[in-house]
Amino acid sequence: MKEIKDVNDLKKSKYYKKMKSGEGLKEIEQNITPKLSSVGAFANVPVISGLIENVKLLYQMLTDKGFHVKASVYVAVGAALLYFISPIDLVPDFIPVVGLLDDAAVVALVVSAFSSEIERFKAYKSGKK
Repeated sequence: MKEIKDVNDLKKSKYYKKMKSGEGLKEIEQNITPKLSSVGAFANVPVISGLIENVKLLYQMLTDKGFHVKASVYVAVGAALLYFISPIDLVPDFIPVVGLLDDAAVVALVVSAFSSEIERFKAYKSGKK
């Protein structure tokens, strides 16, 4: 498994290809809740609590039917979520806490790269209330 250091690396990943083909969303929808539940056991670790918060936000952004983003943003966000739910990636998730650090890095990379879209989504969400 190749390390994902930036958005260009993410675009070369199997996760990006799966999202781009249209196969990824169903896999995310089926696996995101169980994965978040298992990760929740480590929510007292600051990096992991940030990961959980970011994953929830990205998932909401990806699945909100009223919010629209460019296709490239949609695919990259989905690819990061697929990476998160995958148990076997750069550092396997069965290694407690350490196995989630690469997931946190990939999710943080996407959050940073698309921060303006994420802020726009937060504003959209707050306007819906």
